[in-house]
Order: sequence, then C-alpha cells, then structure tokens
Amino acid sequence: MFDLSELEHLLPDEPSPEYNEQLSKINDYLVRIKPEVPAGILERLSTEYIRLNEIDAREMFLSGLYLGANLILALSQPPARIPRR
Repeated sequence: MFDLSELEHLLPDEPSPEYNEQLSKINDYLVRIKPEVPAGILERLSTEYIRLNEIDAREMFLSGLYLGANLILALSQPPARIPRR
C-alpha cells in the first residue's frame, strides 16, 4: 500500500505569490472602507467569508478526491478490447 505521507514534500510550505498579491489587494480595500463602515458589520462579513471559504475548500478537496479515486479505478481496469476486422 502506498504511504500518502511520502507526498508531503510536494505540498507548498508558503502561500503562492499570486495568493499573497490577492490578499494584499483585499487588505488595501479593507483599509480604505474601514472608516466608512461600522466595525461590527466588517467583522460579521469577514466571519461569513471565512465560513464560505471553509465550505469551498472542503468541497474542492472532496471533488479532487472523488476525481482521483475514479481515475485510479479507471486505470486499474484492463484495457477495453478492440475488435479485429
């Protein structure tokens, strides 16, 4: 049986530059709107976005897991026979 922990070295240790750039853009907007919006609303909005991201990440993981399992099953089947003429 394959040990999945052998794949750990493939996982990134740091967020990608693209992620950091997008996070910086979001933070810039938050700094600009903070004086205009009550703090409680921003906090609740942030909490709801965090929950949405958690759900989204879980669904993407399960989708990838399902796709990978189906790929493994498909590859483990003997090839289809092609009829000879």
